Amino acid sequence: MLTSSDTALHNVSSVGHRIQACLQLVDELGRRDYPSPSPRGLAEVLRRILVRLFSRLDEASSDTVVSNYQDVLMQVHTINYATIALAKLLESVKNAQISPPLAAIVEAYEDIGDRIVHGTQTIIYPQWAYNASYIDAMRFLREWADVISPEVGQGIFQGAPQHFVVISFPAIEERNILRQAVLAHEMGHFVDETKGVSAKILKGKVFGSDDFSSFLSSDSPAAKRTVLQLATRMVDNWIRELTADAIGVCLLGPAHAFSFEEVVRLPVRPGPPRATLTHPPYSLRIKHMVKLTQEIHLKPLQSMRLKRGERHILNNVSDMLSSLATGTQGQLRISDLPGSEEDARAIYAIGERVVERSAQVLRTEMEKQKGESYFCRPLDILHAIQLQPLLENGLPPSELESDSGGVPSFAAIMNSSWFFFLQHELDYSYFESSQGESPEEPSSVFKRYQRLQALISKAIEISRFKAEFSRRKGT
Repeated sequence: MLTSSDTALHNVSSVGHRIQACLQLVDELGRRDYPSPSPRGLAEVLRRILVRLFSRLDEASSDTVVSNYQDVLMQVHTINYATIALAKLLESVKNAQISPPLAAIVEAYEDIGDRIVHGTQTIIYPQWAYNASYIDAMRFLREWADVISPEVGQGIFQGAPQHFVVISFPAIEERNILRQAVLAHEMGHFVDETKGVSAKILKGKVFGSDDFSSFLSSDSPAAKRTVLQLATRMVDNWIRELTADAIGVCLLGPAHAFSFEEVVRLPVRPGPPRATLTHPPYSLRIKHMVKLTQEIHLKPLQSMRLKRGERHILNNVSDMLSSLATGTQGQLRISDLPGSEEDARAIYAIGERVVERSAQVLRTEMEKQKGESYFCRPLDILHAIQLQPLLENGLPPSELESDSGGVPSFAAIMNSSWFFFLQHELDYSYFESSQGESPEEPSSVFKRYQRLQALISKAIEISRFKAEFSRRKGT
């Protein structure tokens, strides 16, 4: 029969082995030749934390011969969770290999991160799940260090970057550059955490007792409390997601809305829009993305003097955005919300009212911040329109006309590509030919789509090279 001391020592030994395995991962990470920025700085911080955890583990094991085994087990348990979390982070960063076509996109997002907070390092890596995710590794590590013990964090972050953004994307989309515009949402979470945008909205009175008017007729106080707790948690999550959506639109304009709409409608996500405790249904999200990009990107261009062809493209883009919003109306799935169907409908009704109320506040906040250097400007949308002739002639959209001046931005190139893609219907509709019709040869459409992807990648690479050359020439 194991004694309390034996149990504590066994746990210490198990966690010790896990820490040693993590140290091996860190060594491997430190030797990796990853494109700029190198994750070696992160690896060094992780090494310091792991060594400190091992030291704490030694202290805990020496305490097992004393008295309070419960305290020892609790400390070992906390260190164990920290180590598991670190192992997951290490595996993510260790697998951060990207294909050459995607390298230009990664560098563009790295540049956005650096402009948000100077010195920020960014890693983007593929994952097998069809999902995207974000974490600020440095913020994550500092929080864990504080949870374990204030002494753990002392001195280990010296010389490390303030922020280390780690973003994942579906590996199957690695060569689909158009859809990488959706990663602006993940970068939006970083902006939100750094600038506190959703926190400002949550501090306001966007959610109160009046939101329960449709549910207060219930005779059950317990049911009311359950709805209040769940709705409060859901509202917090929804506002954070909507904020990241709004910032994603501000970062990349209509391209973000177009890519988001395409991703959520893929066969891997069948069925009507889903409302969950963590995410609002994509029908609500797209509606507010469209409204925001029309207000801050397209509306200013409508009053400008444009060439006839430019205005035609602008009107087409506006119509395509409007079709996104109207196309998401209809059936909604709320079965993922907890409780009875009545509870789920009440919770969703609360969330929908709060979303409508906070969306206007969010648009006002984005309007205030639209001058930030990392945000897409109406001029970038105009440049995207002016780049169309290059794509029409099979050339990378990397050079503006002489009277426009300058080098097209990442946002301008991504939007020009989406405008071209949608106007020429380079989609997968050939899989759905009507009876009696001869669809275009699938291989031909796929080749044209691959060609467009190559042009986008090359354009981003060339424009970044030109911008860097101009900057160095100017200094």
